[in-house]
Amino acid sequence: MDQFEVAKVYRKVPKWFTKPKQINTRILLAFLDLSKNGKYIEIKSVEEKCKEITTFNENLAQLCCYGKKNNAKIFKKQNGLIKLEDEICQFILDCYSEYKKVCQK
Repeated sequence: MDQFEVAKVYRKVPKWFTKPKQINTRILLAFLDLSKNGKYIEIKSVEEKCKEITTFNENLAQLCCYGKKNNAKIFKKQNGLIKLEDEICQFILDCYSEYKKVCQK
């Protein structure tokens, strides 16, 4: 993962947690609720949890690839599984932990 993409994640992802209705946020939250540690889980599990998102596959694809206009590449995809990219995994887990604290208040 290049430094430009890591910087994009650090810039964008904290804002996602302030917008829980945003599609990319809903996909990330579903993943984190199911994964707990950022490691590989089945895409089908996340898709089932996000069944109301009709554009799930398109939005997930944007979160799995590089691009000038992508939201941020946060997932590594392999054989029907996804996990958080190693370089940003702990950062996202820390953001999620803070998000959960705020939600519990």
